[in-house]
Formats: sequence, C-alpha cells, structure tokens
Amino acid sequence: RVNEKLIFSESRPDVPEGSTPGWALFPLVEQPFTGRWTEAFSFENRLANDFKKQPPETIEGRSCLVFSFETVPEITETKFSLLGQVVKLRQRGRVWIDSKTNQLVRLTAHQTKLPKGCKSYEYQIDFQPQNLFGRSMALPSRAELKLELKDKALAVLQEYSKFEEM
Repeated sequence: RVNEKLIFSESRPDVPEGSTPGWALFPLVEQPFTGRWTEAFSFENRLANDFKKQPPETIEGRSCLVFSFETVPEITETKFSLLGQVVKLRQRGRVWIDSKTNQLVRLTAHQTKLPKGCKSYEYQIDFQPQNLFGRSMALPSRAELKLELKDKALAVLQEYSKFEEM
C-alpha cells in the first residue's frame, strides 16, 4: 500500500565504548531502514548471490533454516561507498530464516573486496517479528557494523524500536 510508512527511533552512544580519541560519527546505514541491507535480497540481487543450505540452528529459541551466501561477481554490478571509495559489493555471509514463519531472524556478512587501508568490514542485523498494518513482519531490532582499518577499529551499534504506523 502506497501510504504505509514506518517511523523508527535510532539510538547510539555519543562516544561508543572503546573508541579512540578523535572518534567521529559515521553512518551505519546511509538511510537506516530504507532497505540498504535488505536490498541485497531483492529479486535481482538474490540471483547475484550463490545460496547454499546449511544445517538448521536455533537463535533465541527460534528454530531457523540457515543459508550461506556469496556474491557471484559475474552477475552483479552493485557498488557502495566505503571510506569515500566506491567498492563493488562482494560479500560472504549467512542468513537465518524462522522455520515456522519464514521471516528473517538474522543476517550477517563481511565484504571480501576492500579498499586500500581497510582490513575488514562486517555487519550483523537481528530481526524481530512486529505487527504493523494488520500483519506480522520481520523488522530490524539491532544492527552492528565493525570496520577495521590499519590503524584503528570502529564498531557501531544501532538498536531499533517503536515502529509505528503513520
């Protein structure tokens, strides 16, 4: 429905625990819940990832189907900005799906193609079922990004709550 909108609240500490002097805010997601992460699982991008079924797991009491995935470079041209440099999306990760509801439970990945000066870039997003617009849907509850550079490491944690209908 065109008029459905979501409101979210974002919170992060002014200075994250373990930050080094001179730490500056950087966005975890340029447009927080507008689909930058879930965009990786659009129909087109699902074709550009090689999925392999893994043994089932339980996360927070939820029985889950688990799939590992890896970007297929020959199929995707998706790019994103990392440290001011445009990088081709080349990721390897796992996705957990609730075996009863078929809703997302967790998504983790790390970027395999990194710009110069970057040692690692990885994220984990946890989802919780929420009732909105008369139906249950998986919405992000927690997102964590870890970025390791040659001279320092950064971690950002975003927690989402209070999704409301407008």
